[in-house]
Formats: sequence, structure tokens, C-alpha cells
Amino acid sequence: MSAIYGSDALRRLRAQQEARIAAPECQPSLLEQVPPDAPMDDATLTVWNGARFVAYDTWLATAPIQRDDAPAKPEHPTDAERLAPASRS
Repeated sequence: MSAIYGSDALRRLRAQQEARIAAPECQPSLLEQVPPDAPMDDATLTVWNGARFVAYDTWLATAPIQRDDAPAKPEHPTDAERLAPASRS
């Protein structure tokens, strides 16, 4: 197993990068991957999703959202609980 770090690894990485620069025809152009008659939403700003140009607002609305549904733990108070003045009885 070869090391990920070190002078040999750096030398191999630089050789790979130089090979890519020396042969740009081997790298497909991103514009060439989009068909000229690709379907497109009727919008000013669009985003390529791999199959069609989608309206930017629609694309933003369908972006995945992750949420933590676990209840707050008492040993880890939120900033609001820490900064709020103590209630007086």
C-alpha cells in the first residue's frame, strides 16, 4: 500500500496534473455535454440539472433540506436559553 502523503505522492500528483494540461482534448468540454436542443423552462435564470434547463427558483425549491428532529437536550442549552434572564418566582 502506498502512502497518500509524501514527496513521492506529490510527484505522482503533479505528473498527473501536467498530463491533463498537456492533453486537454482528452477532457470532455462541459458545453459539449449539453445538447443544443435541450429542453428549457421559460425563465430568465436557469440551471442545468443533467437532463434539462430548470428555472432557478424551481431548482432552489427542490434542493434537499436536512433537518434534525431530535428534541433539545437539557445538558446543551440553546443560545436563547443561556442569554435569557432567569425567570423570577
